[in-house]
Amino acid sequence: MSMKSPAVTSASLLWLPVPNPHADQIGQTGNRIQPELYISCGVSGAIQHMVGAKGAKHILAINTDPEASIMYKADYAVIGDLHQVVPAISAEIRKRRKR
Repeated sequence: MSMKSPAVTSASLLWLPVPNPHADQIGQTGNRIQPELYISCGVSGAIQHMVGAKGAKHILAINTDPEASIMYKADYAVIGDLHQVVPAISAEIRKRRKR
């Protein structure tokens, strides 16, 4: 299965209440994604996951582990807790849209 969307987040796919959560995971045996921007939250970046994410034009990785594999593969890497980083990014986007 392949998913095309302007933006995809790892969290949005896994937090949905679905009967088979593995069917909605990004990876070699799951979905392959092709968004303009993939926002990865707390993902280690295992090779199987990256196979599913390789169609993303840009990857923004948010992780508390600076040594996580995805941090080296991402176009943009933010070391921090997603519960602090994501609201800050959202606030900045809203602020810039008002200009």
